[in-house]
Amino acid sequence: MKPKELFFGLVLACLISVVVNTAVASQAIAPTGSVVAMVNGLPVTVYDLNDALQRILPMASYHGNISGDKLLELRKKALQEAIDKELLSQEAVRVGIKVSRAEIDGDLDVVRKRFPSDKDFKAAMKNSGITLKQYTEAIKKGILVRKLLNKEVYSKAVTDAEIRAYYDNNKSRFLEPERVRVFYILLKVDPAATNDERKKVLEKAKDIAKKAKAGEDFSALAWKYSEDAYRVKGGDLGFIHRGMLASEIENVVFSLKDGEVAGPIETLEGYSIVKVGRKEPQRQLSFSEIKDKLKKDLERQRTEKALMDIKQRLRNKAKIEIMDKALR
Repeated sequence: MKPKELFFGLVLACLISVVVNTAVASQAIAPTGSVVAMVNGLPVTVYDLNDALQRILPMASYHGNISGDKLLELRKKALQEAIDKELLSQEAVRVGIKVSRAEIDGDLDVVRKRFPSDKDFKAAMKNSGITLKQYTEAIKKGILVRKLLNKEVYSKAVTDAEIRAYYDNNKSRFLEPERVRVFYILLKVDPAATNDERKKVLEKAKDIAKKAKAGEDFSALAWKYSEDAYRVKGGDLGFIHRGMLASEIENVVFSLKDGEVAGPIETLEGYSIVKVGRKEPQRQLSFSEIKDKLKKDLERQRTEKALMDIKQRLRNKAKIEIMDKALR
């Protein structure tokens, strides 16, 4: 756990207590030191549970509008994450990872400095229902887990050869679809418009289309007449590919040649006039274009798999007992 996360964990613990009390006001709230689970003979406490809960609790719940059933679902999920964290910290100790007092104090000092004063820091802990000893232990556990994951998960770098091999074996995944640069003018029609009102808008659209087809500056026409947000950009939608526009418009623009104008086209919104700036066919993205993104994607996939594997491996040989029946 990083110092920044510890800081927000401490602050959000206060918010969580508000949410819990709002959602389950009729239930007694256990002290933070109460044991909710045992993992290989070591306790997972309410504090550990709440620490995990603050990472998954939706922002909306900070306003208290979360049901008791939803909170229970989130607490069950948070407990599983707290159990995973306990397993990881135990594994870190087993493989000989050490945490010095200086490392703990360093993270603790970072958190302290995020508060206006030491008095505010202590008040936040008091409001969260935790002691300095509990918080220090949480910091130590966080450092243990961080060191273990840095060694066993995040250090598994993807090599250039692996990236190249993946690209060569999956070239079909790296095709840039056919795309068209589209300029667009929209004249809106109220859904409740009469036939006469609709006809009036259509005649105006025909007149604008005629001007555009005669060579008048399309961007200037868009700025003057369009009722779409892109009028401020001269109607320039940029490059689009299939699936980005209404089918009525899409079918037309992909049939046009560079520089051609078409319309009016009737849509649910009204009448549209379009101009194709430039068409680009489907093309194969080169390795150099995709390498950086592909490296990040492969590293993320590898990290997620390595993290899932180590958690599962530790769970397979662990003795886990959930003490709180409601969280089973």
